[in-house]
Amino acid sequence: MARIPARRTEDPTDWTRNREVARLTKEILALQREAGAKVVATVVAMGDRMRQIRKQLEPGQWLSWVETAMPFTPRTIQSAIRLSEWAETEPRELTRLEHLGPSKLYHLVPLAPDIRRKLTGRVPIVIPGHDRPKTIETMTVIDLKKVIGDLTDRPAPPKPIGKLVAGLRHRVAGLDVLADELVRRKDEVDPEQVEEVLEGLEEVLEALRGAFEE
Repeated sequence: MARIPARRTEDPTDWTRNREVARLTKEILALQREAGAKVVATVVAMGDRMRQIRKQLEPGQWLSWVETAMPFTPRTIQSAIRLSEWAETEPRELTRLEHLGPSKLYHLVPLAPDIRRKLTGRVPIVIPGHDRPKTIETMTVIDLKKVIGDLTDRPAPPKPIGKLVAGLRHRVAGLDVLADELVRRKDEVDPEQVEEVLEGLEEVLEALRGAFEE
């Protein structure tokens, strides 16, 4: 009797095979990017004007203006100002990321450039507590905050010991050069400053001797 091949069971979570759903999804994301860029431009424009007002007011007047003139919390106003300042100093980054919308940019702006680029690349990132990775475009703001917390809380990897020793030797060589210059110009140096330098060097030397001469 001929065997009937078993039918493959489709993954119920795999919606990508549905072309209509895939098409509509792309359209939604395109609309979201367009709307995000427009909102960011508006927030930056408001932040520009807020900065101008802040320059014209005394600190007490500024706080009064924040509390009585605007339908925003102080935190929202500060975020708009920070985004405006960032747009001025990093216009290319703003152009690259404005489609994400202001809420995500508020969290991205304070980050170091290397972490920001890692988050905003095309490679999906695993979100703590989730199985499936996402790009920043499909992350929620809560997802983004979890990823940022996971990246920034990681301790920096220790330097290889060879590089650490080589770096110390390089600095010691640099100190030799500075010490020779001070010796040549010793008549110009304040004795109290020299005493502080000597005490600092002695403390470092004692710490190294205590660790390696046991």
